[in-house]
Amino acid sequence: MLYNNTCRPKRKETPMAKEVLIQIASTQSYEEGSEERLEFSAAGTLHKREGSYYIVYRDSATAGTAEVTTSLKVEPAKVTLNRMGAIDQKQIFEQGVRHSSTYVTPQGSLFLQVLTEEMKID
Repeated sequence: MLYNNTCRPKRKETPMAKEVLIQIASTQSYEEGSEERLEFSAAGTLHKREGSYYIVYRDSATAGTAEVTTSLKVEPAKVTLNRMGAIDQKQIFEQGVRHSSTYVTPQGSLFLQVLTEEMKID
């Protein structure tokens, strides 16, 4: 029996997820001069696929008591935040670019525009 290896389908590599502790710190500045700082930690996973890093975690603090799955796609020049569950939102953060999104909660929806003035990706 002849077996031709070139006809065998290649297996797609599945990225391995690594368990990580995610620490998020964010500062929002308001026009009147005040600032609001948010910090929290969550256990999650990190994996790399096609040159981008993906961070996924569950966050109950964002939605109060209901659970939200948050994923961050980290690329060299932008970050895409995707929330699914009690809150639905997809927001892109890219320095110098204004991006719009809809923040959907059980209480209603908000239309958001975010202009990222400064972003540091390590």
